[in-house]
Amino acid sequence: MCSKEKKFEEIANRVIRHKNENLNINEKRLCPDCFVAKIEIDIKNNNGHIRYIKDAVKNVDSRSTMDSELRSEDYPIIAIVLESPHKDEYKGTVSPLLATNSSVRLRNYLLPMLYNFITTISCQGNIYSRGTREIENGIYRIKLINAVQFQCSLGGNLSDKHVQEIKNEIVCCCLKNRIFANDFSNRLKDLSIIINCCTGQKDGKIDGLQKDVQDIIDKKYPNKIRLFGYHPSSLHFLKGFKKV
Repeated sequence: MCSKEKKFEEIANRVIRHKNENLNINEKRLCPDCFVAKIEIDIKNNNGHIRYIKDAVKNVDSRSTMDSELRSEDYPIIAIVLESPHKDEYKGTVSPLLATNSSVRLRNYLLPMLYNFITTISCQGNIYSRGTREIENGIYRIKLINAVQFQCSLGGNLSDKHVQEIKNEIVCCCLKNRIFANDFSNRLKDLSIIINCCTGQKDGKIDGLQKDVQDIIDKKYPNKIRLFGYHPSSLHFLKGFKKV
């Protein structure tokens, strides 16, 4: 068992004992980050398009092939950051964000949400123009990343607030640990754009668990393009992305 697996088990068991909850660590496998799509952005002022060139966001059977293919390319990377895998991510192929509603919502709305973010009108004096020029036109690879690559929900029902609290505490405790904090930071180093879609946002602002994740991103990579939004499992995801 590697040091990360041992440390995760130690942290999770400590949280369970502290919460006095009847939960067990049933899934100890690591869920690797995964390239799931390649897109083209071509927008001039408020005209143009964003389109999928290749896409396996919701196609589980194509994930492994897509990931292998895109890893060998050198196009810049847009990462969707989530907190940790849940039980759906371990049904068959182990990969991030496999719950049907979440993967379909991400696949269907990622591009229009990026388009809306890029083309939001900016006004300086009487001159109106494209909202941001930080995201340049070009080809990008889309990558799904879990801040903690182990199942912090312990397979419990996330509609239960107590299970949510346990999941959040395990994620937070992991990210306070040097092994997991460094591991997460290292997996972000080659990214061009980081979109924090962890749970925890409140009233349109980064909060809770999402803030714990964002603090690591901001401290290590303050010069990268950093956005945030809601988790794809929530309909609030459709509210779009904001600049950190």
